Amino acid sequence: MNHSWPTWFAELRTRIISLANTKGDNHHHTPILVGLAGPPGSGKTTTASQLQASLVSTDTFSTVLVVSLDGFHMPLAKLREIDMLNHFTQTDVSSLEYRRGCIESFEDPSQPNGLIDRLRLLLLGQNSVSFPGFDHEIGDPEQNCVIFSPSNNSNNSNSNDNNKPDLVILEGLYLLDPSPSYAPMKEFLALSIFISTPIEECIARVKKRNLCLPNFTPSEILERCERVDRVNADRALQGKHRADVLVGVGGGFVVDGDDGDGEN
Repeated sequence: MNHSWPTWFAELRTRIISLANTKGDNHHHTPILVGLAGPPGSGKTTTASQLQASLVSTDTFSTVLVVSLDGFHMPLAKLREIDMLNHFTQTDVSSLEYRRGCIESFEDPSQPNGLIDRLRLLLLGQNSVSFPGFDHEIGDPEQNCVIFSPSNNSNNSNSNDNNKPDLVILEGLYLLDPSPSYAPMKEFLALSIFISTPIEECIARVKKRNLCLPNFTPSEILERCERVDRVNADRALQGKHRADVLVGVGGGFVVDGDDGDGEN
């Protein structure tokens, strides 16, 4: 494990391992689902990746898979079609393309074959469930990028892993959003986590990260971070109170069912 990580990382790792220890033998054929939510720049992707590497090393789970909700972005072509119908140009600050990353620019998780249907299939023990990824080179989702297959299905020859559960870590901005389309997702999660990094720190990270965006000048990128990413951060915060656990990057706390010190 990376020893530069705050104390809450080790606590969170232990909490997730305990889920495997309490999972009944009759349910080992279905994965444990853990969700990470938080504002843009809060550290969701990095935390999910570090948890994956750390948990694999414990030999607690047969497989540890990370699924990013970025794969459920609407394709650019679809965003542009919607913008055209609303008479927006690509550079209009009200267009979906400009505001990409807002909750409206994602596919509705409650639609047929959407995220909720796929989570349901995971917990029904489906032999293979696919999830889209996000190709950052082309800036669009890529279908069937991440495929979950239970380690103890009939096609798996590694019998030593048959008594270990699989783990799927989901990470995304709006994973805990309370709106009708998103709210049901929490029911599928054995543990839901909100990464409560201070908003100003999140926005500073996003401004630095987005300097590589094509077709924008540095000043336009900074402006877009304020217009788009700050709004998205505020929206992500609406799900904070729904988390089982709050962790603070730099704040070093793990709290169940309360904001603790009230930090945003």
